[in-house]
Amino acid sequence: MRKTETSLILALVFLSGMAGLINEVVWHRYLMILLGGHARATFTIIAVFLGGLAAGYFLFGRLKTRVHPLRLCGLLEMGIGVWALLFPSFFHLLFGRSASLPIEILATLVLVGLPTILMGGTLPLLVRGSPNKVYSPTRWMSLLYGVNTVGAAFGSLIAAYYLLPETSLPLASSFAAGLSIVAGLSFYFWSAHPVEVPSLHQKTPSNPGILVVGALSGFILIALENILIRLLGLSAGPSYYHFGLVVSIYVLLLGLAPILVRRLDAYTPKHLFWTQAVSLVFLCLLYLSIPYWPYQVYRVRALFQSDPHVFGVYQTFLGLWLLSLLALPVGVSALVLPGCYQLLEKDNPDAGSRLGKLFGWNTVGALLGSVLGGYFLLDFMNLDGVFRVVLLVAVVSCVIGYCLWRPLFVIPRSFRNAITFAIVMAAICVSLPNFPKERFIESYRQE
Repeated sequence: MRKTETSLILALVFLSGMAGLINEVVWHRYLMILLGGHARATFTIIAVFLGGLAAGYFLFGRLKTRVHPLRLCGLLEMGIGVWALLFPSFFHLLFGRSASLPIEILATLVLVGLPTILMGGTLPLLVRGSPNKVYSPTRWMSLLYGVNTVGAAFGSLIAAYYLLPETSLPLASSFAAGLSIVAGLSFYFWSAHPVEVPSLHQKTPSNPGILVVGALSGFILIALENILIRLLGLSAGPSYYHFGLVVSIYVLLLGLAPILVRRLDAYTPKHLFWTQAVSLVFLCLLYLSIPYWPYQVYRVRALFQSDPHVFGVYQTFLGLWLLSLLALPVGVSALVLPGCYQLLEKDNPDAGSRLGKLFGWNTVGALLGSVLGGYFLLDFMNLDGVFRVVLLVAVVSCVIGYCLWRPLFVIPRSFRNAITFAIVMAAICVSLPNFPKERFIESYRQE
């Protein structure tokens, strides 16, 4: 594959990611109409969306077929586009009459779950169906994943700041459908040459420790995202735009990190451990910065509150401030998943199966992080307590990474070093001070 073809495929992957996030935002708004509350709708859409993605990763990552993977990917994209085009009609058909809660849940699973399964299947098929001679396998996967995720960030921005405020939900859904159909048709007609498909009987063992690290990475990042959305709302006051702003910046960093780092081919278990350790340090520093958020946001808001016509400039400054805070902790954490992919390459020569398995477990972890870190744990502790739980999970992930680098009971003193590291870092995380609630309450009242 020449460099020009590579660039065109990445452009289509960008459009696919943009359409996926626009669909998620639009479906979230539809479920708000149905469920009558932002929190319940958010919980439902995230749970079903992530669950569908995980199922798609597992299913299509293991799928063996004689159909060209790019052609199948194109069919999935076109299926997503047609579903998005018909989504408003499906919604009114299923929820136009009053129904019991179990029926509403079942209808939501069908309405949102089926297209997200198709979304989860596109990336494994892309990795398997677009062999690249310009980049190494790990670099190519990082580019596909990163560009798709950056496209998703732009989709979130467009949906939050233009499509939903300025147009209707059916029009926004149709726009996303058009992007998916264009990408799908392009992939379908691109598949002119057959590719070698791994045997159905090929064994593909994987190191379970790497898969666990991938799952914990998903838990940490999504639980942290839920915490940050709530903290920005407390610091800057209630606003629908804050949700879209945090999601866009967060997803942008998740995509940019694997694109900018070019030496993942040399990634070893040692690098995996140190990536997680550095990420843990940055997460602790982010925790310590949070008590100052209300005053910093107040200073940004004070620059523009006298002029109602500079809303866009205010949101830009707020986004740049948030980007500066999250760049290192989120950017470094985003390197864990591509690193795990590189470590799995020796275990499994089929790139699509390898990616499907890893991303499937990562998405399962993300689903648990959203459910536990975003909702259930908040019944028992405040946001600072949930943040400390995230830090403790990061400590566990670091210890697993250390064991992959220096196996316990094999290398002398590795067990003692792992236990010492775990105890010291856990003690530091638990002893972090609570957030001063009065600062957030005062900021909320000022809004």
